[in-house]
Amino acid sequence: ERPVPHSREWFESIQSSGRRGWRMYEKMGSPTKIVAPMVDQSELAYRLLCRRHGAQLCYTPMINSKILVDDPTYRRSNLDIDCPYDRPLIVQLCGNDPSTMAKAGSFVEDHCDAVDINLGCPQNIARRGKYGAFLLDEWDLLQDVVWEMHTLLKVPVTCKIRLLSNVEDTIVLCRLLVAAGCCMITVHGRTKSQIGSVAGESNWKAIEMIRRALPIPVFANGGISSLNDFNLCIEKTGVAGVCNGSEAILCSPAFFIPKCSFELKKHGISALVNEYFEIVKSYPPKRYAGGTIRGHMFKILYLCLFQCEDLRPKLADAQSAENIKKVCDEIVQRNGKCIDQYPQIAWYFRHRKHFIDLSIHSDMFGFSKPKPTVDQSTNPCLKHWKKSIEPSVHDNIALATMFGSFEEE
Repeated sequence: ERPVPHSREWFESIQSSGRRGWRMYEKMGSPTKIVAPMVDQSELAYRLLCRRHGAQLCYTPMINSKILVDDPTYRRSNLDIDCPYDRPLIVQLCGNDPSTMAKAGSFVEDHCDAVDINLGCPQNIARRGKYGAFLLDEWDLLQDVVWEMHTLLKVPVTCKIRLLSNVEDTIVLCRLLVAAGCCMITVHGRTKSQIGSVAGESNWKAIEMIRRALPIPVFANGGISSLNDFNLCIEKTGVAGVCNGSEAILCSPAFFIPKCSFELKKHGISALVNEYFEIVKSYPPKRYAGGTIRGHMFKILYLCLFQCEDLRPKLADAQSAENIKKVCDEIVQRNGKCIDQYPQIAWYFRHRKHFIDLSIHSDMFGFSKPKPTVDQSTNPCLKHWKKSIEPSVHDNIALATMFGSFEEE
């Protein structure tokens, strides 16, 4: 049985989880740049692409534990975890039954470095299925789930959570999870009600307080839209790593590459598109292949499509990887040389409004003094860009200067 809270065994279990957690973290290479679980978007091909461009640890998309246990077809179409180049890897499961979660973990434990419990999904599907962030009030059940998995699986158990209504309760819950066997926690710095238009800023101060209260590695998640945010988050919170599952990593698989050493021939939009399709040839998505590939291309080529609106429906209708690639090749060709001068996180900022300030420049792309060499008035995307962007609190972005060629100081 799991230790009784505040007993001697309970405190010893917390310390034991801490030792196992740091051993696991070091065994994985002490990763700081992490690709978070993203439904139908962090599939094997995209994980490999991100790894080639700076990612040091990846999560699988969330996998439903009950269906995984009950349905062999689901297992075949969702488990893309047998690639030797895809390590270190954490498989994320969701569910609310301890024995089912442990059984699901047994299907994946030989092909990953840890199994993660999703306690952060705030979507309605999680509400209906009673998993994700909608389990955060079920403290006894959560301890049972972690304990069952910890005692039965060969690999460490980790958790990804959201904040409760106050940080003190979140710390208490985290300590209970650690005592039950959780040896690493990723904290999304928002509550389950902070989604969509009311998401607000990620609470890095709360993450710092949680990190200080726990003996295990803690990752931060949420509000990371630039490499500057990434560095600032580690500085402010002291976390072991930053788990980027935001739209930013979907816009740019090369998100983690310092832009001061950015090489367009390796990390530019056109190069990333071609490289992704090369990987897909060897590792095609097992689940919703056409939809998964199209989803990535719509995000990576977001600004490019404003130059060729007639190709948008063609991209939406293309089904096979080959046909999607043909449409993408035409999009790239029409945009010409300026394609690699577009900000790669354009899709991330598509809902921001009315921000353009030529007097401010950003280090988002690593340029201390941006020097546009293209007439901005003729840029085909600038009109849309002006209307669609405003800065976040953490970003100090000079979006107007991101167009054109830039030189380092």
